[in-house]
Amino acid sequence: MPDFENEDYDHAVYCSRWADTIALKPGWHVLPDDIVLGFFSFTKFLMYRDLDPECWPAESTLTSQPIIRSLLQEGFPEQPSTIPDGSFVDPYITPANMLHVADCDSSQMAAVQDARQGRNLVIQRPPGTGKSQTIANIIAAAVADGKTVLFVAEKMVALSVRGGMAESTAFVRWILA
Repeated sequence: MPDFENEDYDHAVYCSRWADTIALKPGWHVLPDDIVLGFFSFTKFLMYRDLDPECWPAESTLTSQPIIRSLLQEGFPEQPSTIPDGSFVDPYITPANMLHVADCDSSQMAAVQDARQGRNLVIQRPPGTGKSQTIANIIAAAVADGKTVLFVAEKMVALSVRGGMAESTAFVRWILA
């Protein structure tokens, strides 16, 4: 950013400095007589601060965490699914172990089962295919297994699963009661 000199401020000179600064950016322009007001969210800044190595205690650095080390350095060891692709789930999951609070198909059931076995997962599917329901089922199963759950979502829509979260909330309350 060009220095802002409050004392001998000349708007035209300052805008000219900005124009020089961004000259190589295609489609960027300085409009000296325009003003834009906006709302800015600094929630990502907090996440950035959480990842800053200087914010971590010396005895417990970010890269000393096993999952972070696997993610950034070593990679994850190959872990086969507890249910082979294309298999019927019935021989692997009994009805008593189906702790689902939202409807799910066999691939979603396999993801819940893998999570219950301690497998690290990345769930990628197109929009509208049940990722949020799968996550709700994983959370419900973890709570039923007596585990503590921290669910973090960047977008509010992830917290409002249509047809699933109401049942999930009721299920969680029933388990904890």
